[in-house]
Amino acid sequence: MTVARAGQTTVDLTVGPLIGTHAEDGSRDSVASEPVPILQLSHRESFAELFVEGLPVAPSIASTATGQSISTQLTFENLLLRGYAFHDRLSLGIGETIYNQSSTYEPGGAIDASRVVGGRFEIAGRPLANRNLRIAFDLVPVLHGLVLPSYPSRPGSRFEPEVERGTQTEFDIGYRLNRGTAQFAYGVRYINYVSFFTRTGELSDRNAGVLPYVTYGVRFGHP
Repeated sequence: MTVARAGQTTVDLTVGPLIGTHAEDGSRDSVASEPVPILQLSHRESFAELFVEGLPVAPSIASTATGQSISTQLTFENLLLRGYAFHDRLSLGIGETIYNQSSTYEPGGAIDASRVVGGRFEIAGRPLANRNLRIAFDLVPVLHGLVLPSYPSRPGSRFEPEVERGTQTEFDIGYRLNRGTAQFAYGVRYINYVSFFTRTGELSDRNAGVLPYVTYGVRFGHP
């Protein structure tokens, strides 16, 4: 979430506890709070910026939404091309969101592996005179996914993949401080993701969570 000037590259590491809920097939449960590290890379040239963020490791998230014990490993990547205007007080972004997820259900050992992809749109503003406060809204209006079920305890069995379709909204408010080439930030992100199976219309996944975070970043290039 840090700002890079013309001809400048910024590397950020954001860390915070994910606090949220998970629901599927009519059941809902709180997600155990997990520390989530997010690696962010941006490169700024004039009024344009390329931004990429994702998880450097896949955290294991535990829940019991279906009455079973569920262990989920999740990775994501957000890619955005941003354009700045009004002395960086306004930015618009367009890009893509990608999720890769693997959930193991116990007892039974069933595994659902999925990949979900959708176009991402962002609008952000910096209302303060020093531009240190950033407020952003991101929308992924349509996410397309494929769920591949498997049962390691039933070798040789074949199961049909399920197609899912979803949407995601995200809100981020953060405040940054500059110290030479270093940047510090703190804030909170809210994410709401929901998807349904296209064949049956049943809920496949609903995740809502808050991520209070701190960020440390380093800038390279022209000041």
